This record gives sequence, C-alpha cells and structure tokens, in this order.
Amino acid sequence: MNDIASINAHIREYSVLQLLAPFIAHAAGVLVGAFLTAKLAATRHLAMAMVIGAVFLLGGIMAVTMVPNAPCGSAHWTL
Repeated sequence: MNDIASINAHIREYSVLQLLAPFIAHAAGVLVGAFLTAKLAATRHLAMAMVIGAVFLLGGIMAVTMVPNAPCGSAHWTL
C-alpha cells in the first residue's frame, strides 16, 4: 500500500501485530546495535552505545520527515 488514502481507509482492518511490528523492529535494531557496540568497544562502552542510539534516532526522525502529507505534522518539528 503506497497510497495514504488507501492506508487511512483500511487502518481499522490491521491487526495489533501489524501496527506494532515496525515499532518492535526499530526498537530491536537499536537494542542489538547498542548492545553489540557496548560489548565490542574497548573503552567508553556507554558513550559508544549512546552514539548508536543517537544515529538510530536521527535516522528515524529523517524517515518520518520524508513522509509526504504525514498526519502528525512531523515536517514542522524544530530540533
């Protein structure tokens, strides 16, 4: 589904798993990335894990702002 109107028309037909899957996938990516970074870093384990978290956060913000006609008005965020 690439059409926003189509997604909005059928949103009630999605299961909870379909709505939560993107959230779980992104959260797992951050968790695994930060964990592996902390384990592999020679020093400053927490700082390196935070860098990975920040990179994922910036990537998520960029992805949300690239969605045209986003219903949350994300293109108007000011950081």
